[in-house]
Amino acid sequence: MLDKSLLQSPRLGPVERVLFLRRVRGFTTLPPADLAVLGECARERVTKRGAALLRAGEPVSAVHLILEGRVRIRRRGRELGIAERGVVVGGGLLLSRDPEGLEAVAQTDTVTLELDRESVLDALEDRFGIFRSVLREMSRELVHLLVENPAEVARAPGAAEPRSPIEGEIDLADRVLLLRNHSPLQACSINALANVAQRAEELTSPIGHALWRAGDRAQQMLFVVSGAIRCVPLRGVPFRFGPSQGLGALEALAGEPRWHDAIVEEPVVALQIDVEHVLDVLEDNVDVGIEVLSYLGRTSVEIQERIAAP
Repeated sequence: MLDKSLLQSPRLGPVERVLFLRRVRGFTTLPPADLAVLGECARERVTKRGAALLRAGEPVSAVHLILEGRVRIRRRGRELGIAERGVVVGGGLLLSRDPEGLEAVAQTDTVTLELDRESVLDALEDRFGIFRSVLREMSRELVHLLVENPAEVARAPGAAEPRSPIEGEIDLADRVLLLRNHSPLQACSINALANVAQRAEELTSPIGHALWRAGDRAQQMLFVVSGAIRCVPLRGVPFRFGPSQGLGALEALAGEPRWHDAIVEEPVVALQIDVEHVLDVLEDNVDVGIEVLSYLGRTSVEIQERIAAP
């Protein structure tokens, strides 16, 4: 039942907005100053039952944080779920300008905090804490989707098409090309990629070696130079990663434990990169960071859409 007081003016003051935002998943660890920035950018919007917050066939131009009510979400006619208080609607596609958009219709009279695209971009660019929090939450959502649907790994970030292994010494140019094989990193400048590549540690592992086990803490991501890794999830069908493919990035970015074993199937040479080095580069290259968020959000929505398909 909608709280009628929310339909009257004034509604939430600055302090109440900060308190609400602190309860939104993904924002719980943000300091009050960052929450205040988001609160100042937001405008309250009342949507009557049956009216659209977002329309299909239009790029998502704003996100909605639900204060009260229920919102039904669809994409290409497929049901993606019902969003209620504290849920962010439209965030996955806000940065991608996907022309298909998202359909979000109020099932009840609904009150939301609306943040337009430009305000979100400004906040992400000006405050790395907000960017880091959004990156962590998007990565966490994808990890949870993959845990429940391991067959989707082939379409997830890091699952680039395998290529011929690099022979001989791995120089800086090889490292840069290896990293650039991954969709989220294709927008990076050569200098940014070189910065990451220089910090990578070369790792050699024999057949049968466990790179990690499900439940281990995730702090690094791997980019396979040669060899093959067999990944065995706690449930579902095992999958395989080979040359030029990346592994373990999502858990590291999300701060989540490993969700599958990673066992060397063929002798492996890989580049191992600490997640903090990647975050340093993203902090210095805001445009690349936005592209990574866009890719993660779009991938998450596409997986949800395939899961919802008949």
